Order: sequence, then C-alpha cells, then structure tokens
Amino acid sequence: RVKGKSYTNSKESIDKSYENGYRFIELDFQWTADGNLALIHDWDGYVNTAFGVESKMYSTEEFKSFNMIEGLTQMILDDLAEWLHVHNDVYIVTDIKYDNVKALGYIKDRYPDLVAQFIPQIYRIEQFVPVKELGYKNIILTLYASNYSDDELIDFVKSHRVFAITMPIARAKTELPRKLKEESVFVYAHTI
Repeated sequence: RVKGKSYTNSKESIDKSYENGYRFIELDFQWTADGNLALIHDWDGYVNTAFGVESKMYSTEEFKSFNMIEGLTQMILDDLAEWLHVHNDVYIVTDIKYDNVKALGYIKDRYPDLVAQFIPQIYRIEQFVPVKELGYKNIILTLYASNYSDDELIDFVKSHRVFAITMPIARAKTELPRKLKEESVFVYAHTI
C-alpha cells in the first residue's frame, strides 16, 4: 500500500517497499495493446480505479499519458528495468495472468542481464519447463488458479526444483504444507 492505495504497481509503491526493507516484491504485469508490458493489476476494473479511464486495454503511449491517482507514477517494463539496475538487491516476483510464458520470454529478451532478479510465478505445472529453459532459476508455482491434488504436487516437486509453492490460506491449513516441507519446498500463503 502506498498513500492508502493497494495494487498500484507504481514507482512510489516499490520505492516504499524498498525503504521498508523488502527485497522481494510482487508486481502485476499486463500486455499493452501494442505488445509491451505495463505494470498494472488489470485492464478490467483497476485501470478505471487508478486512472479514471474506460476499462479496456491501452497502448504503451496511452498508458504512460494517464494521470494516476494520488499523483503516483505508473510504470512499464522499461521503467522497472531502470529501477532494478539501481536496486540490484531486489527480486521481482511476477504476476502475469495472460500469456505468462510469452511475457517471461519478452522480459528475458529485452533485459537478459536482469533475469536473475525475476522470480516468475507459474500457474500450471506445464509452464515450468519452458520458463526454466528461458533461464529463470527460481520459479514459484501458484495454486489459486488450479486444482492439483496433493499427490500431483508432490510428484511435481520431486522431479522439478521449484523455489516455492504459493497457495490460498485455506489450502495452507491442510496437510499439503507439511508434505512440501518434507520435500524441502518453501510454502507461501496468501492473502494474509
């Protein structure tokens, strides 16, 4: 939160996170109409909330021209890369809901020197190998959009070295975290 607002993905929000000592920061990415990556939660309702514009996908130029609430500063991937070059002790956990593997490839192609500072979240087990082949070393499997059984997940982590598995709080209250701990896998729960 910055200036009382959540999900801004703004420069001020990552500056505040950094000042508060956080070195792992999750950010939302959405494709722009012209094939760039904007740091915005979504084009559905949030773009209206944050900028007071119609809920739809915009081009990079349009997105950058908007005035954000509370005088905050919106960012695209290029802005984030510039920030990361200065803050080389920060890791960005990605939240890319559409064309995730393509977007991670785009990040790698544009900023190969920053790949080590990105911790991609994947939403399906089958995304793991393509993302790993892009050069990302630390990958999080997030479970909120899937319904994998405990057995499927244990089989997966036994054959693929994941950084962590993230799950909704209700799933975190089951036996799954204990089973994952036995496999030396970190577990994160949200939203708390």
